[in-house]
Amino acid sequence: MRHMAKKTKKSISVDVKIANFATSFDESDKGCVLLIGSMLENALGHLHETSILANVGTTDIFKKLKDNRGPLSDFYSRINLAFAFRLISKDLFEALHIFRKLRNEAAHCDFNFSLRDPGVRKHLEQLEKYYKELNEDDVLQFEEILAKVEVENIMKFAFLVRCHHILKELLGHVLEQLNRDFKGSKGRSEFNAEKQKDKNRQKLVKN
Repeated sequence: MRHMAKKTKKSISVDVKIANFATSFDESDKGCVLLIGSMLENALGHLHETSILANVGTTDIFKKLKDNRGPLSDFYSRINLAFAFRLISKDLFEALHIFRKLRNEAAHCDFNFSLRDPGVRKHLEQLEKYYKELNEDDVLQFEEILAKVEVENIMKFAFLVRCHHILKELLGHVLEQLNRDFKGSKGRSEFNAEKQKDKNRQKLVKN
């Protein structure tokens, strides 16, 4: 069972690759939102997977929960359950739902989707309430893009940086769960070792 858990750990990537994330900026506004949405949804999946791993020692049940319209099969449910099980904060929970609504609008609109559209802007303004001040370190990670950003794309750049911050926050929680599983595994190993020692002592006493 522990071998299975280690294999699962290895398959979960918690590295936020700036170059890969930055490619979303070169997409259309619609493509940018959909691509980032996919990254956030996958990160939530990793969070649930590692939480289940930390609690039961295997992720087999996660595969069942995320497939065939299971309770973890969509973005909406992954957000709600992450908050219900205290895996994310209330602010992150609300910010993710704002982004989810934005992603849905981008996915289902039958017009030329634009982040500058007044109807879309309301979602961005709501998101800004949670990440109003852009972190300088986060901005500098995208300095190559910033150097070539034109005035009309400043809003898109700010959106990219905020979403990257959200993704990093999510993956930070994934790391917390992985560390929790590691400590739990170590504790269980120590407990089993002590249990075996007790058995050996009892055998010696009987002999």
